[in-house]
Amino acid sequence: MTNIVNSNIKPRMDTPEDQLPESAVADAIVSLLDSRVNQLTEAQLSRLAKARSLAVSHLQTSSVVVQGSALQWLGAQVGDLVAKHRAMSAVSGLGLAMMVLVLVQQLNSYEHLESSDAFLLASELPPEAFADKGFDTWLEAKANF
Repeated sequence: MTNIVNSNIKPRMDTPEDQLPESAVADAIVSLLDSRVNQLTEAQLSRLAKARSLAVSHLQTSSVVVQGSALQWLGAQVGDLVAKHRAMSAVSGLGLAMMVLVLVQQLNSYEHLESSDAFLLASELPPEAFADKGFDTWLEAKANF
């Protein structure tokens, strides 16, 4: 930073020298690089050109997401994981479906069990006893003893 400020390039004067804005620092760096580019040898220029072409080719072949959200990134990561482990993903999906099924069955309320046909068939009394009009009075009489 001191080499840039102490060189013959003048920064913007709206701020003090120790707090240069980023654009002024960038302008100073670009000017300094432009002034020194003529001093490079042919071998250095060749190596820089090769490095640049290698970097550009690597950037073109890599799967870099330039725009997008974290949710898109997460979706891509999960998609890659599923594609690599298809069998494990299928087993995991079936296991999750089974767990959800068991959970839904456990949380299902059985408040109206008494009015179901299964309750009538599984009870100790025959179903005709519940249909008999005198059964309620007999049951109340037995309960009072």
